[in-house]
Amino acid sequence: MKSVLIVTQKTDPHTDAVIEEIEKLKFNVLRLNSENLLDFYSIKMGYEENANFYGFISDKVGRNIDLKKTVSAYYRKPIDVLPHPEIEIDGAKEFSSLEGKIALSFVYTFPLMKWVNNPFLNKMAQIKFGQLHTASKLGLRIPETIVTNNPEEASIFFRKLNYNVLCKSLQTNSVQFNQKPVHTFSHKLDKEEQEKHLYNIRLAPTLLQEYIEKKTEIRVNVLGDKVFATEIHSQSSDAGRHDWRKVNPWEVPHQPFDLPRKIEDALVRFVQLYGLKFGAIDLIRTHDDDFVFLENNPNGQWYWIELITKQPIAKAVAELLCFGL
Repeated sequence: MKSVLIVTQKTDPHTDAVIEEIEKLKFNVLRLNSENLLDFYSIKMGYEENANFYGFISDKVGRNIDLKKTVSAYYRKPIDVLPHPEIEIDGAKEFSSLEGKIALSFVYTFPLMKWVNNPFLNKMAQIKFGQLHTASKLGLRIPETIVTNNPEEASIFFRKLNYNVLCKSLQTNSVQFNQKPVHTFSHKLDKEEQEKHLYNIRLAPTLLQEYIEKKTEIRVNVLGDKVFATEIHSQSSDAGRHDWRKVNPWEVPHQPFDLPRKIEDALVRFVQLYGLKFGAIDLIRTHDDDFVFLENNPNGQWYWIELITKQPIAKAVAELLCFGL
């Protein structure tokens, strides 16, 4: 039986949905929850004479996979490897965890393995600044943007855009305050805030972007040459006007959306240029029905969209893993 590997974490409903669809296609699937790599899984990889390579992964309940016979692998938000529970010394715990992380990178580079998406290509593709350049080259409209830790340059940018500016993190989605996660949402700065906090820009690089009034937002999940676009009526919620992630998605209307063919083709090409098979792309739909590229999330979330709109995204992921690579 042909096999698929999924590298993920224990609490990921996306993986649950994809495994269900893979099993319908009669493929063997092994789920590797990264945090439990060292106490629940056994890995064996190596080279014999004449560079004959081999690779096997199994778990404690008897499921196993031969990496040479694996048709594809899904890199689906794994988290840090926990140290083996038998280790009691702090330094040894750290060593165990770090070596587990490196062992996973060996899996990622296993010869001939096909990934959705290759983890190392994901890292390059996550860089927002480069994304804007690629999108622009493909004819997509992008907002004026500056990344700076220079208050004077930020002030010039504010005045140029008549203080109509959105502040974003470069990539960090959350940080810990008092041992609790605090999410970093996009925030439209009014003139008073801009002037009050201008000097603080020296403390960390800051991404400032032209604020474009939205009619709606479009989330586009690209899977190979398949496109699932969803219109999100973010402006229906005061709390979510600048960043719809601040509100419960079930409280914001979602509906499938037909993108213009030119935009759809450009987004498929965008994902391909990074060597990826999947991308979750955010667009703005303006009041004059133009489309503005914001960013691509190469390992982005999509399952909430399937639950709300009934678009068969999990099935498309499974088919891509089983037949599309």
